[in-house]
Amino acid sequence: MVISLIGMSSAGKTHWAKRIEQSGYLRFSCDDLIEELLQPELSDKGYVGLADVAQWMGHPYEERYQYASKKYLVEAKTNGTVPKIVVDTTGSAIYTSEKILNRLRALTQIIYLEVPNEQKGKMAKAFIQDPKPVIWGDVFSLQPYENPKKGLVRCYPLLLEFRSKQYEKLADFTIKFEDHKSHSLDVN
Repeated sequence: MVISLIGMSSAGKTHWAKRIEQSGYLRFSCDDLIEELLQPELSDKGYVGLADVAQWMGHPYEERYQYASKKYLVEAKTNGTVPKIVVDTTGSAIYTSEKILNRLRALTQIIYLEVPNEQKGKMAKAFIQDPKPVIWGDVFSLQPYENPKKGLVRCYPLLLEFRSKQYEKLADFTIKFEDHKSHSLDVN
C-alpha cells in the first residue's frame, strides 16, 4: 500500500502522515526532501528549517521569488519499492510536471485532505502571520498601486480556491475536513 496525502499547507498532511507512519508505514516528507536538496543554497544564506525556506523563497512580488520558486519545484526520484509508504506531499505538488503527477497517480493512492471555504479565511490569516513556502502559479497579481501585502491578502483565498479544484481532480479519495479533524478518526 502506497498512499500520498495532498492538500493545502496546514490542512493536516504532516499530522496524518506521522500518525500513519506510527502504524508501520515508511513516511516521505516532500517538504523535508526539498529542504534537503536546497540545503547548500539555504545554508550559504544562514537559513535552516521550513520557516526559513519560506523566508528564502519570499513572496511573489519580490525579485528573488521567480528564481526561488522554480528551484523549489525539484523532482525527487526514488528507486525500488517499499510495501507500505505514506508520501506527505508539499501543498505545491500540483505545480510539478504532468509527468510527476502521472507517476504519483500510477504509483500511489492519492488522498485529498479537504478544507472547506469557511476554514480558508483562517488559513489565509495564518499564512500572512506565519508564511510557508508557497508556489503561486498565475494566481498572484498586484493591482495598480496596490500594497504588496494587501495583494497577498486579496489573492490568498483565490489561491486556495484554485488549489482545491486541482486537488479534487488529482485525488482518488477525499476525506472531508470534519472527518480528518475529528478525534474519532483513526489511521485505519
